Amino acid sequence: MRLKNISSCLLLVGFILLNDETQFIKFPSRQLGLLPVLAQTGEESLAQEARRLYELGYEQTDRGEFQEALATFDRALTMALQVGDRRLEGVILNDIAVVYRILGDYPQALQFLNQAFTLRQQINDRSGIAQTLVNFGAVYQSLADYPQALDFYQQALPIVQGEQEQDGEAVILTNMGELYRQLGQPNKALASFQNALSLLEKEGDQWAIGIALANIGAAYDALGELSQSLEFYQKSLAIATEVQDTLGIGQTWINIGAIYEKLADYPQAIQAYQQGLAVMRELGDLDSIGQAFNNLGSVHRRMGEYSQALEFYERALEIRENIGNRAGMAVTLQNKGLALFEAGKLPEATETLYAGIDVLESLRPGLSDLNKVSIFDKYQSTYSILQKALIAQNQPEKALTVAERGRARAFVELIAKRLSPEAAQEFSDRQIPPPTIQDIQQVAAEQNATLVEYSIVVDNSAKNSSLLIWVVKPTGAIAFREVDLSLLEGFRDNLVQFLVGEETDAQPEPLLTALVRGSRSSITETLPTISPGQVSNRKLKKLHELLINPIADLLPTNPEEKVIFIPHKELFFVPFPALIDESDRYLIEKHTILTAPGIQ
Repeated sequence: MRLKNISSCLLLVGFILLNDETQFIKFPSRQLGLLPVLAQTGEESLAQEARRLYELGYEQTDRGEFQEALATFDRALTMALQVGDRRLEGVILNDIAVVYRILGDYPQALQFLNQAFTLRQQINDRSGIAQTLVNFGAVYQSLADYPQALDFYQQALPIVQGEQEQDGEAVILTNMGELYRQLGQPNKALASFQNALSLLEKEGDQWAIGIALANIGAAYDALGELSQSLEFYQKSLAIATEVQDTLGIGQTWINIGAIYEKLADYPQAIQAYQQGLAVMRELGDLDSIGQAFNNLGSVHRRMGEYSQALEFYERALEIRENIGNRAGMAVTLQNKGLALFEAGKLPEATETLYAGIDVLESLRPGLSDLNKVSIFDKYQSTYSILQKALIAQNQPEKALTVAERGRARAFVELIAKRLSPEAAQEFSDRQIPPPTIQDIQQVAAEQNATLVEYSIVVDNSAKNSSLLIWVVKPTGAIAFREVDLSLLEGFRDNLVQFLVGEETDAQPEPLLTALVRGSRSSITETLPTISPGQVSNRKLKKLHELLINPIADLLPTNPEEKVIFIPHKELFFVPFPALIDESDRYLIEKHTILTAPGIQ
């Protein structure tokens, strides 16, 4: 069955990825199958005119003439009500909602989708019900309400499968793939997109195939495989041009610009973004205009042109605030904060990054445990940049609260999950205040332990650049140390066998990750009998040098006193008890060691 027979303006997504950007862009799909032609007599003539107007409104939507389409759909709806054509009425209500979604008016979109859904349930229009469920999901996805979006997609999927509508199934798989990508799970996204493409190729709809190719390109982008990504985007652009898909052309140009930016080909990136922006302005697609402004800001930031970058970020932020795109707001606030930080405007950067974190954390209620972790992994650089800004202003204690804030709530919610479903929901909905220095000091006192919290911060190339370490004593005294992780370059030859991604397009792993992997290998290869003479201690000593030596003078001298390590990222895999000092003594010989996921 052709795609047009399941959906009228049903969502297929094509999207871009830049600086952890997760905003997706909309493609309205082909229209519902042609409605029967009626004889031009009396009421039947009016019904035929209503259908003709609907077809015209759909064509206007397809051309990006959204305001004209709304006016045409309104006239068609009036006529459909007059003649009592309830099926056509449901189609028009659905399509009006889609236009409002494209225009970023989500409350209006939801209002019309509710009307369409109620009507389609009354007349038992199974395909129409599935279509409206998917469009509900699309709106909630635009609003970054991912649990709601996923729920609607999962409701729609068995309906289209039961109706044997492979094209509709492909649409849902596509939207779910984009949702996974937004949640920072690109491998799941890629699999979903590839399944959708195989279904669409059976239908032979070039327009839909072009969108599927763009989606696969973006998944490869998220995986760091840039050459693969560019190849799929170019295939998508060729098809969009062939079928005269104006919206697809504009979006794919923005996608291609993101790849050129990552390849540091900034003139090509700007040119591609400008071409995409021109198309989106003509169409009035506010979501994509905000996306293009955000990305242009990032190119100028990378070029050191901060005033221009900030101007573009402000324009993007204004649009995203107006249409309620919270995920996009979080991204733009992060990018703006980074530009201010690099420009040396530290107080302004701090204020902007705090605002970005507030928006980011508002995305989390209702997400599953896995999704809470993955979406924070995706945006964690906001916390890193803010920590760097605070350290630069000689405010290490405030930086500690930010480091702790970035990990604490997820673990509180995980603990709640172990209590009961009711407790999980209560904690999910509750606005837990960020930890204060007094809270952290109180924990150290109550535990009668020395707390050691680590935070890995990244540079502008997303590589580990420095390690921040705070030591909180039971007395409440707090000390701060910083380690330059670039020093590991001199140790690279010892880590080559443990590096991943060195010979591929994928982003190479940081040397610290390889060091942690190598240190664990040193232990496991000698099991089950480990003694100081048997363990290959070079990597374990190097980790001791990085993690313990900078704070050794701050740790208790009594081996019975507790030291609680709070790791970060790959440091969770560090075998702390087995770390070896210059005298070949294990750390466990000198301290009573515990670890925790967060101070709170």
